[in-house]
Amino acid sequence: LYRKVVNDENIKFQHKKYLFVGFNMMQVVERKLCDRLMKEGKAHFYWDYDDYYMQNNHEAGHYIREYLKYYPNELNDMPPHDLREIYHNFDNNKDITYISASTENIQARYVNQWLKEKKRL
Repeated sequence: LYRKVVNDENIKFQHKKYLFVGFNMMQVVERKLCDRLMKEGKAHFYWDYDDYYMQNNHEAGHYIREYLKYYPNELNDMPPHDLREIYHNFDNNKDITYISASTENIQARYVNQWLKEKKRL
């Protein structure tokens, strides 16, 4: 499906926004899709990582450092105190909520709700 969308210039994206959340290692075809949506001004990326991985060329941060060069993080527009909460997880006490989601569709619906809760979207 990705390849068809990327290779067929006649396919139009009907929505104003496309959100990308939680990628680790993106395939070439996924990056091409992101590039196309970026050109159209429709792609929005939400990268969640700890600042620890961004320092000293930490191996675990390799992909996120690369993606941030091309796909800016929408979360960076948040107030500074919220940014500290997002990017310094290792330093903070944990408030973990487990959400039961039997399918990826339910998982995606929950993320939509979570993003809207504190005006993250």
